[in-house]
Amino acid sequence: MMSNPRLTNLQKNIKSQDAFFITKESDIHYYTGFNFLVQEEKESYLLVSKNSVYLIYSSFNPVSKQDGITYLTDIYPTKLKTNLRYIIQKEKIKKVYIDKNHTSVTEFEILSSLDLSINPLPSEIIDGQKMIKDKQEIKLTKKACQISQKAFKETFKKIKLGMSEIEVKELLEKTLNKFGSQKIAFPTIIAFGKNGALPHHQPTEKKLENNMAILIDFGATYKNYRADMSRSFWFGDQPTDEYIKIKKIVKKAYELALEASKKGINKPVSVIDLAARQYIKEKGYEDQFIHTTGHGLGLEIHEKPSINWSNKQKLLNNTVFTIEPGIYLKNKFGFRYENTVLVDKNHKDKVLELTL
Repeated sequence: MMSNPRLTNLQKNIKSQDAFFITKESDIHYYTGFNFLVQEEKESYLLVSKNSVYLIYSSFNPVSKQDGITYLTDIYPTKLKTNLRYIIQKEKIKKVYIDKNHTSVTEFEILSSLDLSINPLPSEIIDGQKMIKDKQEIKLTKKACQISQKAFKETFKKIKLGMSEIEVKELLEKTLNKFGSQKIAFPTIIAFGKNGALPHHQPTEKKLENNMAILIDFGATYKNYRADMSRSFWFGDQPTDEYIKIKKIVKKAYELALEASKKGINKPVSVIDLAARQYIKEKGYEDQFIHTTGHGLGLEIHEKPSINWSNKQKLLNNTVFTIEPGIYLKNKFGFRYENTVLVDKNHKDKVLELTL
């Protein structure tokens, strides 16, 4: 009997004689708890039908078995084909749905040889389920955010004149590890001066000078759940008037987006982006705000919903996402302010900032 509510909910979307063939690592972990040793390599597959669940995995990997899931090894192409043929015949499957963005040519060819109708798996089914976090997911995300906050505060105190971007990165990541992060949530961004004008700049040997802007974007991972926060600040004496101006605009845009979030439950997430974007446009920096206002996160650093100006996806309770407006001035500096937030309709503020 199935005791896994995530799988039970997924099966509600599956018709008789149909199956979902899931190949994306984070999705497999979400439904089964299977941990991958190397994310870049396929170590398991999940096939879910109306009434059955099969995890096909590498015999090298440990598994914690759950009731209601049948476990089969191995995953090498010839063995995978044998396992899939066995499942399809046993369950009388006629149609299989695949994630077209995470299914290899080899996997597609194996399925094609098994006399099946192959169809794209609608992304909103799994992504929509993952978007709404349960109590345990929220707990783990909060912990990742707490680790991130502590690590930044300690690292901030140790940043010194003459350090390179790479040295600050190494210091921050060492500190994240010290406070309990299992790995970085994504490649850490440390940008000095004009390097900050590129939102995804990667650390170099550039040295920190007096009176220089710094942009840091990073996050901890705790038990596979991620945090994301950005901080921008001035290193040295008095910041320039232009830097002070940009800082005020971005911080105000963040506050407006946060307020729109609090009032935006069950409204399109576009209202959050537009709250920040319209304000920045009014201040004359529309062309310097070059990314979305935020994104969902969890087992992956980028999940649904995308907080952009055209997204009609409704903001729902227990959604975790970022708010991160920014302005980027070429050959000068960038300023981004970002926190991970949680929608909690039972809280007086409705939306909680998990990083501060």
